[in-house]
Amino acid sequence: MDLRDLLTSGNRPLEPPDDQAIWQPFADAMELSPYVCKASFTCGVLRELLASSGLCLSERYHLGALFLALDATELVGRCAGGFRERPGEAGKRLRVGLRHLESIDPVPGSLGYSVKEIIKLRHFLGHGAASAKGGMTFTRELMIRLLQLLALALNRFWRVDEDSEERLTRFARAEVSPMVTVIEGQLEPVYVRDVQRLLASGVMPGDRLNHERSWRPLRSVRVSTTSPGATGSPGPGGSFMLRFEAPEPDAEGKS
Repeated sequence: MDLRDLLTSGNRPLEPPDDQAIWQPFADAMELSPYVCKASFTCGVLRELLASSGLCLSERYHLGALFLALDATELVGRCAGGFRERPGEAGKRLRVGLRHLESIDPVPGSLGYSVKEIIKLRHFLGHGAASAKGGMTFTRELMIRLLQLLALALNRFWRVDEDSEERLTRFARAEVSPMVTVIEGQLEPVYVRDVQRLLASGVMPGDRLNHERSWRPLRSVRVSTTSPGATGSPGPGGSFMLRFEAPEPDAEGKS
């Protein structure tokens, strides 16, 4: 099934007109609209950030895994909030991104951390792991759940439904600049053709990510942290945490 309509169904002019002009030459060369070209590029950037975070997670590079996942969250916030590039607004973009993930979370509160706590973590990670007194605490569960919700957001963001008009209009005015390289002898943004081929093959933009085995196959289990029999450590500010376990094998022993 060809899924390229997932992006074309929300097609609209980019704002301001300067953005339309930036993307138009690339869109014309690839026979896409500027909106679809920009959306394909954004999907590609997010796919790379999630894959890179998954690779770091599999190698137990904790700071790198979390920083990349939060970078992806900030990009989601930029798109969901329609942010133009302004100095000092990274925290705002991250906050909007986290709120967006919370709004689509099938298990409310599954991150186990407040938005304020996660923003502090981002500052800590982005400033040489030395910007917070006494250090910071985070869990592998937080990283896993962030990646799971980011993949879900990547699949759901582009859907056209009763709540999509404002969201997609904000994306059209969000400042996302193309990263251009030479592909087949001509300048064009990276990721765009790859994402278009992915969708044409019937794969959703948040699926079949590289290095997803470190987080995709895991299922969440609510664990009480108030009873004597609880395992693990308490999640910040709550009476339960999410423990992630590998799925049970099927009848053939495959997980």
